[in-house]
Amino acid sequence: LMEEKNENGNRVPELSVEFDADTEVIKDQYTYNIVGKIPGTDSDSMILLSAHYDSYFDGFQDDNCAIALMFGIARTLLEIGYQPEKTIVFCCMAAEEWGIENSKYDWSTGAWQQVFKIRPEWQGKVIADLNFELPAYAHNPWDAIRSTYEYEDFLKEFVKEFPVDAKKVYPEGLGVQCPIETWSDDFSVAISGIPSMVNEFSSAEFMETHYHSQFDNDEYYNADVFQFHHELYGLLVMAFDRVKVAPVNVGRTFQALQESVRPVTGREDEKGIRILLERTAEAKKIADAVYKRVKEINEISRDDECNLRNKYAALQRQLLYLFRKCQDYFVRLNWHDEVLFPHEAAQSNLRHIGDAVRSLENKDVRGALDALYLVDNNQYAFQFDDEVYHYFTEYVLNQEKDRLQWGAGRIVHHVDLSKEVKSLKKKIAEGGHDVTEELCALKKMEEEQLACFDDDIRYMTQAVDTLTDGLKKAKEVLDF
Repeated sequence: LMEEKNENGNRVPELSVEFDADTEVIKDQYTYNIVGKIPGTDSDSMILLSAHYDSYFDGFQDDNCAIALMFGIARTLLEIGYQPEKTIVFCCMAAEEWGIENSKYDWSTGAWQQVFKIRPEWQGKVIADLNFELPAYAHNPWDAIRSTYEYEDFLKEFVKEFPVDAKKVYPEGLGVQCPIETWSDDFSVAISGIPSMVNEFSSAEFMETHYHSQFDNDEYYNADVFQFHHELYGLLVMAFDRVKVAPVNVGRTFQALQESVRPVTGREDEKGIRILLERTAEAKKIADAVYKRVKEINEISRDDECNLRNKYAALQRQLLYLFRKCQDYFVRLNWHDEVLFPHEAAQSNLRHIGDAVRSLENKDVRGALDALYLVDNNQYAFQFDDEVYHYFTEYVLNQEKDRLQWGAGRIVHHVDLSKEVKSLKKKIAEGGHDVTEELCALKKMEEEQLACFDDDIRYMTQAVDTLTDGLKKAKEVLDF
């Protein structure tokens, strides 16, 4: 029972609320990924469809509808007698909701194990993973395929030619969004070197009101949306099956990298930034030329399919290798599990620490705390004792790689503001005004983050150079 009073001090009616949180997780149990396939004529090239079958409560949208969607596509392909060129693999993933105790990255365990431990040979063979989450509900007035950067152009062309009118179900239409997120299994798959995508599901009210609760049930089922996704992703499977070469466009990644470099302080290494952007522009020209040729290859008639397969198998291997290297070199996470480029963590911290410094210089302690709240995981410093704060920092920075799974090595820097946060909060409470010590500490941290940013820029320049060499090898295959 809840008893409250309104702003006038008058009692408001009581409200009875019942929350059903009955679930059971048993320690040290086995769970299994379940795999089936429709064999293709080319066993060295595969398309993966995936969804997870574990859930909270009924898990109607998350993710039983996705399993049904996957099986619906498989059944249709079989019923129409479709003979795929590439082997189509269907994988029901386990342990997506939980999988490793006491790890920040405790979800998507089944997917990570599948592509890194159980079937590492899929890397270099699977040209695309179509992952499904909550696919029988219109989360927004628009729909999107969320993808890695490298497949954005191919997917935009597919969406443009998609024969179904999306506006009958989604009034604002269908699009493509990048990059992928860590919310679902496709992230684990992508960083293994398999280009991945998922139906967009994470940006709407459903995630706040129904997700992972007893309200995710069959009352929230939209048959039109479900059918639309069958048609969309069934035809997308066929589109990928038709390509002769995986349509990997590294140039799109370079474009995103260029757009992400936004100096904050004016004291960054200008020469280093200029070199990175110049090298990236040069690499993008080569990548664009390679992708243009890949598009031409994929538009050729199927008459010479066997010859094309043999001739361009090496090209596809090289492109998938470059995709994997892009994930290794460029995909990092912040402390909120958002995907970003390596330098963006320090770049963001410089912005917020700089705001805090300027606030303290103006004797605005509350403004400084508001800015510091946004630095790395320092929200914990506001809300918990130091022991808790440091525990949940160290279990990211100092755990074994296999326990961190898809998060291993993705967070590079950390700014520890626990002392400064506690001190500034105390001064607000006690009416203290001397912030000299805190201001000095923050300026030092700002310089440290500036050095991190400059190091990241140099690191990415080296990565771009390595990728450029790989693109030149791909071009050599094309020119052969």
